[in-house]
Amino acid sequence: MSNQPSNEPTNQTTNQLLVVDDNPAYRRLVRMALEGDPAFEVAAEATTADEAVAAASRVGPDAALVDVLLPGGQGFRLPAAIRAVAPGCVVVLTSAHPEGDLDAIGQLGGIAFLAKSVAPGQLGRELGLLITGLAVQEALHQADICLPPSAESPRAARRFVEGVLEAWGCGALVETVTLLVSELVGNAVLHAGSEVELSVRLWADRLRVDVTDRSIQVPRRRAVADDDLTGRGSGLVEILATAWGVSGLADGKSVWFEIALPPETST
Repeated sequence: MSNQPSNEPTNQTTNQLLVVDDNPAYRRLVRMALEGDPAFEVAAEATTADEAVAAASRVGPDAALVDVLLPGGQGFRLPAAIRAVAPGCVVVLTSAHPEGDLDAIGQLGGIAFLAKSVAPGQLGRELGLLITGLAVQEALHQADICLPPSAESPRAARRFVEGVLEAWGCGALVETVTLLVSELVGNAVLHAGSEVELSVRLWADRLRVDVTDRSIQVPRRRAVADDDLTGRGSGLVEILATAWGVSGLADGKSVWFEIALPPETST
């Protein structure tokens, strides 16, 4: 377990962002949210797949924020088309209704996902995490554990997180975080059947948890009965977390969530 903060400087390169959404209110929200953010510049906007490909060819964006619910399912076909004309572009899919779209996103592989419920004030930071991982360098504390594909892993994950949070003075978060970690680790063991990497990071204002496995299938919410013991993960994360998302990896995925620290928490 490593609790050492890093003093490495952050990269201040400005990422050129393409925003693809047929909702003008959301495009305006993104522009306003990123205004003044040195890490991002909205270089172009598009409302259709054709417009998006043309803009990507013209601008060569570093990243594209794409609504998966573009008319006719265009959002799901766009990542490959954008990358064909802008090979270095990182595509981040977004949706206001993630429970209905995550399963289809998983079929694309290597795609990042960010829910539209992320607060405007956090949008730049969350995009930065998905695109460059810069915020990892700023963590005050970090703890990691690798868990086997075992039915005992959710319990081990709970014990690990509880010990870490108590050591960091974040006891007020234990109940919520251990619940979410148990659900996500359980889902990873059940559906991915691989080792699970659990990472916990603490900043001055928030706690972040990443659960990484070796399956590209993205979790989706499903109907559960009151006595079901599994299947609640994505729904609970959406309700209880301050922000959450899915990062596609070359050999799997990372499901992450963040919890804001209570004002009285000492770091």
